[in-house]
Amino acid sequence: MIKILHLNITSIKKHKDELLSRFSNDQLDKLGGGVLLAIKENIKCYEIFNKTIEKNVILAVKIETKILKSILTASIYVPSTVKIHLNVFHELYKMNNNRIIVGDLNAALLSMGSRKTNTRGRQLQEILK
Repeated sequence: MIKILHLNITSIKKHKDELLSRFSNDQLDKLGGGVLLAIKENIKCYEIFNKTIEKNVILAVKIETKILKSILTASIYVPSTVKIHLNVFHELYKMNNNRIIVGDLNAALLSMGSRKTNTRGRQLQEILK
């Protein structure tokens, strides 16, 4: 059974499922670029970061847990026409030591199976060091 769902999608429907806490950052003025976190209603959580910075769309939710105290889960969308805003990762890193960061960064790296390396791929490589 799915408890947490991260989506980077073109258009987020304005529908609320009664079983989910739903957090989103939808680019209403354009097609594409939205992020969505849907979390089972019985999981204690709250939004702590929801911004669009230099066209990077970021959404982070803090989830309360018994064992780890809390986990930060974040979803990021970076369009293929812009660079990754590196300060966002630094901010997310400072918020919680227990974190899951996922998303569509439009990053390509030869070392990860892509046919080429692009600017966002080089940026991702720096983030992962």
